[in-house]
Amino acid sequence: GREPMVDIYDYAFNRISGWRAFESAFRGGIDVTSANIDADPYDEIIVGAGAGKEPTIRVFKKDGTKISEFKAYSGISKPGIQVGVVDVDFDGVKDIIGFSEGPGL
Repeated sequence: GREPMVDIYDYAFNRISGWRAFESAFRGGIDVTSANIDADPYDEIIVGAGAGKEPTIRVFKKDGTKISEFKAYSGISKPGIQVGVVDVDFDGVKDIIGFSEGPGL
C-alpha cells in the first residue's frame, strides 16, 4: 500500500539517495536486488513491479538514474515480477532473471 520507493543507505544507516521506481500511484509493491551488470565498479539497482502491473523490470544507477527497462513476459495479465541476477550462460557477465506466478507461466 505504499509508494514504490527505493532508498539507499550506507553501512552506518545514513540515507544516501532515494527515488520512486514506478509512478507514485502504483501501490502493488516492488522486488529489489542489486548486482554489477555493466562491468563498471558499481552495482546497479534492479527493480521488479509487484502485482497489479505488467511484469516490468527497471535498472537504475544508485543515484536513481534509470538505465534500462523491459517487460519480462508478454501476453499475460498483471501478476508482477520478482527479480534476481545470475550468470546463466557462464560468460562471466551477470544476467537479470525474472519470475512470476502469473497465469500461463
